[in-house]
Amino acid sequence: MLLIYFLAVVAMASLHAMPAPHGLRVRLVRAHVKRPEIIGMQPIIIEVRRAPVSRSHEALTTICMRVNGRVIGINDLEVVLQNEMKVRPPDWPVYLEADSDLEWRSVVEAIDMMRKCHARVVLLTRRTATTTRNP
Repeated sequence: MLLIYFLAVVAMASLHAMPAPHGLRVRLVRAHVKRPEIIGMQPIIIEVRRAPVSRSHEALTTICMRVNGRVIGINDLEVVLQNEMKVRPPDWPVYLEADSDLEWRSVVEAIDMMRKCHARVVLLTRRTATTTRNP
């Protein structure tokens, strides 16, 4: 009986010690939280938005990207981000804010490009009217 108990404990301990698989590691920060103003280096904020389209092209989904307010093409993100990160410390976070109605593919492609530049990605979220606050 002691041998069976010992084998069960060893099996459970080995299963518990195995690392769990994980996907993209992100940190969520609510956009409405007041952050202290930083003098000098400003944060890198990347916005992924649905671009306004004309009525005749309503079915098309166009993506508009901004880095610190400047509109850029999605193909230019890597170069612009590398230039921005050159003047900041290596562990400087890059904040990503995206429209909630976008397909995840657009957002994940932006995250992949940011990770390729060795950026630490922090996702910003917005409080919507349907979100309730827990006490």
